[in-house]
Amino acid sequence: PHKVAIGAVARKLTHIIYAVLRDHKPYTPHLPTSLKTT
Repeated sequence: PHKVAIGAVARKLTHIIYAVLRDHKPYTPHLPTSLKTT
């Protein structure tokens, strides 16, 4: 499970890096404006 999670994060970062290099645009994360806690 630990290596699976690391692989998923690496894949996600690879997609982000590829998109930044392909489009020549800076990375702007889409963060939620507020976090709901219960």
